[in-house]
Amino acid sequence: MRLKNGEVCLGWPLSQHILTQGWYYNDGSLHQAIDMRAIVGTPVMAAEEGTVEIVYHWNGKRTQGDTNSYGNMVKIRHANWNGGTLHTLYAHLNSINVKQGQVVKTGEVIGYSGNTGNSFGAHLHFEVRWKNKRTNPLVWLDNDFTTATDKVFTFRTGEHSVDCSVGESDKPASSNVQPADKAETELWGIDVSKYQGNINWRKVAAAGVKFAMLRAVSTNKNGIYIDPTFEQNYKGARENGIPVGAYFFTYAQDEATQNKEFEMLFKALDGKTLQYPVALDIEDKNTASIGKDKLTALVKRGLDIINQRGYKPMLYTYTNYKAAYLDMTKLAAYDLWLADYRVGVNQKGKCQMWQYSSKGVVAGINGNCDMNWCYKAYASEAVGVSTPKPAQKAIVFKAGRWNVRKGPGTEYASVGVITSPDAKTGKVVTIGYSDVVNGWYKTLYGYVGPAAVASHT
Repeated sequence: MRLKNGEVCLGWPLSQHILTQGWYYNDGSLHQAIDMRAIVGTPVMAAEEGTVEIVYHWNGKRTQGDTNSYGNMVKIRHANWNGGTLHTLYAHLNSINVKQGQVVKTGEVIGYSGNTGNSFGAHLHFEVRWKNKRTNPLVWLDNDFTTATDKVFTFRTGEHSVDCSVGESDKPASSNVQPADKAETELWGIDVSKYQGNINWRKVAAAGVKFAMLRAVSTNKNGIYIDPTFEQNYKGARENGIPVGAYFFTYAQDEATQNKEFEMLFKALDGKTLQYPVALDIEDKNTASIGKDKLTALVKRGLDIINQRGYKPMLYTYTNYKAAYLDMTKLAAYDLWLADYRVGVNQKGKCQMWQYSSKGVVAGINGNCDMNWCYKAYASEAVGVSTPKPAQKAIVFKAGRWNVRKGPGTEYASVGVITSPDAKTGKVVTIGYSDVVNGWYKTLYGYVGPAAVASHT
């Protein structure tokens, strides 16, 4: 709870508060958590109201130094405190009661203690993270605890328990939202492809998934292809009330290849209604060999094509890739879906969608899938992706001086001349047209003959 003096007093996650290990292990090595005595099956409670951010299911292997070493684990995000995010983490659980994205109350049972992960005896491993850094949990709790032995470390110099006697603040913890934490929304979702196989979308919906990004197109040694699960994933998600978007993995290093990717993409999207963006997924290092400037220009062109077709464009990439291979100043106008799996990193406020893990476990999906937080209310937008508008029709001129005529043929008088490239800008001239009559393009200025046209859409 939040106290009248501005401090936080978390609730104990177990009914008995017996510490077996402190901030430092009993051998003096750094632990950065506390361990509490508990037999298998002891109820574990949320230390404060909040939203379940991570539910991790142990793979059965005793590993070290990775997420799996926590065993079955729950991580809860609480209201911000003093300008920073606040999380609690509960590890080595025997079983889990909650789902990702679920809102829990203080004292609600979220699981039961166990001996999973890198553990050699039943207990609860409890962490408190402020601003995504581990802090001594005992400075967030009252002094109602005992230690199993006199070797258990408690406080460093200057640290102490929380004095909860000052009383609870009149404002609930949920009202303590810092300006940097504000967003239109915060929705939990997934992205899937053929690698997730056949998905039970009814179970996925029941697990609390609020949106799904579906892979539509990619490329392999045989060429560009539509993901074989795209149709069934689209149908399954929509039938179970899950809003969807789409993405395609691009390997294009030139406009011709990119055009072929889009031809396949729009074939896959034909007749479908999307509530979320269409994302251009750029993450292949070989593709980046064309250089930052060329790659950025090609990505921008792709995003513009998505927009021209009436969809909401989005760029997908990962943190190191965008830093090394893309000029993000030229892509700042587009929504960003950013992959970053680093421990202790939170990308909220830095992108519209954050892919925070590739090892999520969701009911209805066999194996792991990518997990995301979305910070923009796409499904409520009135424009963009729900009904694609026709592509704008345009002609690209060949180099030269070309007559524009009053009618569709050389027998009609010239009403003007268009020179391409443009004398001032040096750019190839492109103009829109509304119709084709006898092979001539009807434009705002008059009719342009086929000999002048290098390409058209």
